[in-house]
Amino acid sequence: MNRKSIVTLFLMVLMAGVVLSAPLARADSLTFVLDPQPALISTGTTLSFTGTITAPGANVGPVYLDGISIVTSPAGLLFDDTPFFANTPLFLNPGDFFSGELFTVTAGPNTPGTTLYLVQASILFSDAAGASDATSFQSASFMVPEPASMLLLGMGLAGLGLVRRKR
Repeated sequence: MNRKSIVTLFLMVLMAGVVLSAPLARADSLTFVLDPQPALISTGTTLSFTGTITAPGANVGPVYLDGISIVTSPAGLLFDDTPFFANTPLFLNPGDFFSGELFTVTAGPNTPGTTLYLVQASILFSDAAGASDATSFQSASFMVPEPASMLLLGMGLAGLGLVRRKR
């Protein structure tokens, strides 16, 4: 065999090894669902968010729960992730799940009224091979009510109705 044939054969074996090992190189996963929350919150009120974190049975090994990231939009709500660190296990084996309190959200004194809020929570996790990822769930839109908002909305709809009627 000449040198060119040996190099070609080596490269073909190397490529076949990469192609065949690709399915083994996947990271384990999690599913994450937040439980529904009340639609209204007022200043000074605290809501506890509960949810379920599941490690699918198809995972190869344990998934380590590294943390939780919570984003509110717009800003103004105060969140506390202490329940996540106090309640969740350090890891979930394939097929295991955790259900319970994950975090709390409080409408602080400077929270503006009649604003639609969205809360997005992401579970940060890693697997035994060191691959890390995050799984997100966006939910829990709620409003801080203000009585005058209904009057303003009603007047706006009435005005639109009058404009449409004149045409």
